[in-house]
Amino acid sequence: MKRTSPGTCARTASSRSKTTGCACTWRPDLGGRIIHIIDKAGGRNLLAEPEPGAKQYRDLGGLRVSPYIDYVTRMPGTTTWSLDAWASATEVSLTGTCQNGLKIRRRLRLDGGMLRTETILENATAAPVTAAVQSQWDVNPGDLASVVLRYRKQAGGAVEKEFIEPEKMPSGSEIYNGGDQPDGEWRVVNRQGGLTWVSRFPKEQAGRCYLSWTAKSDNRVSMAVSSVGRSLRPGEQLRLAVDYGSE
Repeated sequence: MKRTSPGTCARTASSRSKTTGCACTWRPDLGGRIIHIIDKAGGRNLLAEPEPGAKQYRDLGGLRVSPYIDYVTRMPGTTTWSLDAWASATEVSLTGTCQNGLKIRRRLRLDGGMLRTETILENATAAPVTAAVQSQWDVNPGDLASVVLRYRKQAGGAVEKEFIEPEKMPSGSEIYNGGDQPDGEWRVVNRQGGLTWVSRFPKEQAGRCYLSWTAKSDNRVSMAVSSVGRSLRPGEQLRLAVDYGSE
């Protein structure tokens, strides 16, 4: 895919800036996935990059949003994405049309070292629809033996989760509900130093958070935030804002 030069992104699927601390690239042909969030200080892609020949390549790696019927069941059918007419060097807006008629509108804005995203799911059909929208990024922080997840619970208390533990499989998943959810921020930290991967969200918008990890064939940590799921009347919307970046 053609990428823009620094400072331009109008009518393209890339967003770059000379003045901000990161750059991103968006791929409409891969389900509207963002495949690059480049930390411009070190030139590193913050997102995991699966091999193009990998099984289920279209659904692996990067940063993506998906519509769901509830917290578990993904909405059937495909979503067709397009770049809206207006764009700037640091901001684009996108529209996704779901096969069942729902609309997804996304705003992506580069702000220093963060990519700020806002997603609006709208019931554009003539009947009520139960829905939620989920935003997920997959990152590769290196050897998971030295990597931890850190956050504070909404109910209070700090959490530091190790991904690799003695005599346990080097992969797993967890679901966080209610007060067990992160209190608006969670971080993937390599204790040997270097980048820290940071994701922030308004906790009142989150209905459930998901975590999965693997160190089997590669090192990957997946963090997903789901909006509160509810029934949408025709024309009604739900909103989810999540920021992504590094420190």
